Amino acid sequence: MIANNLVLIASCLLTAFGVVALFMLVVIAEHGPLRSALTGYAARIDRDLAFLRRPPAGFRIVVMQVLAVLAVAALALLTINTFWVLLPVALVAPIMWLKSERSQRVHRIEQQLDGWLLVLANALKAVPAIGDALASSQALMHAPLSEELDMALKEYRLGTPLDRALQSMADRVGSRVVRTAVTTLQVARRTGGNLPLTLESSAASLREMARLEAVVRTKTADGRNQAFVIGALPGVLMILLYFVHPDLLVPLFTTTIGNILLGVAIALWMSAIMVALRILKVDL
Repeated sequence: MIANNLVLIASCLLTAFGVVALFMLVVIAEHGPLRSALTGYAARIDRDLAFLRRPPAGFRIVVMQVLAVLAVAALALLTINTFWVLLPVALVAPIMWLKSERSQRVHRIEQQLDGWLLVLANALKAVPAIGDALASSQALMHAPLSEELDMALKEYRLGTPLDRALQSMADRVGSRVVRTAVTTLQVARRTGGNLPLTLESSAASLREMARLEAVVRTKTADGRNQAFVIGALPGVLMILLYFVHPDLLVPLFTTTIGNILLGVAIALWMSAIMVALRILKVDL
């Protein structure tokens, strides 16, 4: 028995060593597809970290993910198979964290946008030059919008055209609201007219859009919560029924007709949840 266990452990270790060696060979290959994919993945992580004003750590995060995946696989092979459930966590956790942090930063920028347009409009009434007005508005704003404006102003002072610097800021943020505000500013500059009045009107429109989006989010959030509660009811009822009268559920798991009915019920249940979430997914 002990010899069999030792052979099993040795086989698992050799398999893990072979997987690591193959992985390293593929990664070391200069033009290998895996290395190219990992390099692009690390570059995307670095871009997100730069947007969050964090030091670049894409390569380090990729290495930690690879080591975590190998550790989970080794634990699952050597001890308990249930460790496989940790594999998606090791793969998805950094991406979900970056996505959450980025979404929060973008949301804070969008909340400051209407105030910035008003400040810029007032600055243009005192300072006709758009560059000086942008610098004045940047000094009066708080982070994170002030940080993005500061980067745009640095690009402008280094010789980048103002429209391109503002467009780069909108591309970095990746928000429809920010792109709308930047496009409004660019069009108003090119067509002439009363730029402060246009910016004040745009700020009022953004405030109204934010109010309507908040109403829509509140209503859809209530609908999603109701969908989750209704979707969880069948499982709760089956658990309660199992404790009250377990013999009633035995045919579902022990007979062919019961298995078919259970499979059809699960399929319909999952389809209903997916349809409900699709209906409640409003594109703002």
